[in-house]
Amino acid sequence: MTPLLNAFACLLALGCALFLWREKSSPYRNGALLAGFLLLFGVFTYFGAADSLATDPSLEHYPFRMLALCLCFS
Repeated sequence: MTPLLNAFACLLALGCALFLWREKSSPYRNGALLAGFLLLFGVFTYFGAADSLATDPSLEHYPFRMLALCLCFS
């Protein structure tokens, strides 16, 4: 994965972190948002690193790393 895609992944995680844990938000809403973000990060990884997925098995966990970064930002 190129550094440009890594930077875009960080910006994507930062943008998603803005929607978590707002005032008067239910745990069900936050859980649904986290599941949606994980799906979004999985799709981003699939299309962003399609050529690298076969050669670099560590990218298999990349959506979870992005989710962890999103939780750290929030």
